[in-house]
Formats: sequence, structure tokens, C-alpha cells
Amino acid sequence: MHSLVIVDDEFEIRNGLNNYFPWEELGFHVSGVFADGESAIDHISYTPVDVLLTDIRMPSMDGLELIRRIRQISSRTICLILSGHKDFEYARQGIDLGVRHFIVKPTKYGQLAEIFTSVGAELLAREDPSVPQQPYSPSDSQPGSPKDEVRSGTEEQSLIIGAVKRYIDTHLAEATLERAADSVRLNPNYLSTYFHTHTKQLFGEYLATRRMSEARRLLLDTSMRINEIAEAVGYSNATSFSRAFRLQHGISPKEWRVRNGLKQ
Repeated sequence: MHSLVIVDDEFEIRNGLNNYFPWEELGFHVSGVFADGESAIDHISYTPVDVLLTDIRMPSMDGLELIRRIRQISSRTICLILSGHKDFEYARQGIDLGVRHFIVKPTKYGQLAEIFTSVGAELLAREDPSVPQQPYSPSDSQPGSPKDEVRSGTEEQSLIIGAVKRYIDTHLAEATLERAADSVRLNPNYLSTYFHTHTKQLFGEYLATRRMSEARRLLLDTSMRINEIAEAVGYSNATSFSRAFRLQHGISPKEWRVRNGLKQ
């Protein structure tokens, strides 16, 4: 899970965000909820935090000063501003500080979920060296800009879907929805819906397709026995594998191997 700190001087806002938004489904856990910037700084000084979600106008220390102070502690914390004020000057200063999103209250559930899916994908890319990371420019975060829409759309979708597909390819024998979801720090139900939405294919269908594809490769390119291939691609036994293979190809794995060039 990615760690998140919420800072807002309005009790209803911070309580609602903390208790009624499904953070765990998106791969986040709330490590701290604070009414002011000073308390948040005390917490972050001793506890590394992946993401900060802060209001701007707060007593004693505003959100922009909080972000400046956090930048002195950690340059890797992703900062997001949540504010009821549509003030371009705030947005401009936030951009200069590397703020990724400027979220205007009241925030819709879908918008917040999309933004944090985007942020989660960015954090995932940091952790997975096989995922190409896009260089960040402050202009990428300008509210309403085309680049911001791209960052919260196609780029993040490809990162998450790509990571899931790589997990399946490298863990074909033991891959499940739950394990794939854990690999990208998402709730299994959320990942199932997300995968179907962005690939137009059910997770289970995709997994079965990849298993059959690898099974055909092993049938042609190796002399492995049928039960060994079944185990290698994730079937509990040769009988269940042969049944699934026949349903898809109309013949048994052994017959398919003979017809396509490799005899046992």
C-alpha cells in the first residue's frame, strides 16, 4: 500500500476523506489526518509518506508553505492540492512547487478515484524498473491542460495494465486475480473492473488466453510431457488442462502436437 497524509482544517472534509473514500481499493492507506500543517510536518519528519493531499487556506501554515517544507524533507513525496478556491495564483505557485493536481472542492468521487489511480500508477512506475518513466515537467500539472488529461488517462492506464500483464507472463503457473492485484497494490474487485474497462476483456479470459498460448509454445518447442506443461501454465492436473485445451482447439494437446510438427 502507498502511504497518504490528508491535511485540511475543516473537520467534515478530512473526516469524510479519511472514513468514507475507499483508499484501500486504490492501493493507499491513510497514515495520518491533520487539521494543520505543523502537525503534518511533525508526522512526515519521522514517517516517510508517498502522497500528501492538502488544503491551501489553513491557520498558522497554509498548504503551499506546507509543501515547501515537505520538499526540504523529501523530494519524492507527491503533493496534491485540495481547495475550494479557484485561484490561478495558488495554482501557479503549486505548479512551481511540483504539485501534480489542483483539485477543486467539492470533489466528485469519480474524479478523485481517477486522480489517485493516476498517482498510484506513477508510484508503481517508480518501483518497477521495467516500466519506462516519463520525465516530469511542472507544466504537466497545469490544471485543465491537455498534458494533465493525458497523465491521468492513457499513460496511467498503460502503466497499470502493462504491469498486470507482465506479472501474468512471469507468474503464469500461480497467477490469480488476487495476486495480480497485490502486485499493483489494488483491490482485486477494483482491478477486475479496471482491467475489463481498459482492455475490453475479462481478467480470467486474458489469463486463460495467455496460458493456452504458452501451452502451445511448449507443445511445439519442447519435449515436455503433457502433465508437465499443464503444471507449467497453471493447471492443477493434466486432465483439467486437456479438457480446457480440447474446448478451445477441438482436439487434445497430444493430437495438436502431432498435427503441428512435434511427435512424442
